[in-house]
Amino acid sequence: MLNSNHAITFGLTESQNKVISNYLKSINCKVVEADSYIDVITSGYFVSVINQKKLDNDAYKNLIQFYAEIDGNLTERIILSEKPDALSKASNAKVFHDFDDLETELDVLQKANKKAKKSETTINNLSYAIIILSQIKKHPGITTDQISRKIKRNSATARRYIEALRVMGENIEYDPQTKGWKIQNGQSVLMGDFD
Repeated sequence: MLNSNHAITFGLTESQNKVISNYLKSINCKVVEADSYIDVITSGYFVSVINQKKLDNDAYKNLIQFYAEIDGNLTERIILSEKPDALSKASNAKVFHDFDDLETELDVLQKANKKAKKSETTINNLSYAIIILSQIKKHPGITTDQISRKIKRNSATARRYIEALRVMGENIEYDPQTKGWKIQNGQSVLMGDFD
């Protein structure tokens, strides 16, 4: 899950991590130091700062392959490298020749944080819709109040999501007998029940 409160670094020195950490404190964020490139791949941090010189050949190739398979617009990647190359292109990264160059433009971290906060809102909205759809499918007759408790939001919000799902083509209908919601024929478009 995207985390707009943490950044991750790989291959930086202790003093470089301290510079980033001190800057992030000003925006109420923290830095996590990756032990390997795998931590960068599996993390949901809002920004990653990678010293490319510290990547071995396999890590370099695996990162290129990983970034080629994802959109990458939700998080920011910063790569310390002598020049743009295959990794910076695949990851759509901002490239800084060295840490000194990055240090003069640390506001890039704050911009990445603001972008991540907006993305978190989008992701949360999508997850609420998926949870609601899943609950209606699993529990035909579930009430709006029960749904609102599941997503920890008020009933008006739950109703808005239900209506959004209906407008998107889900066959969600209200059952007056159970005073709850169900999916017509139990088949969901978004859950892939149709071929």
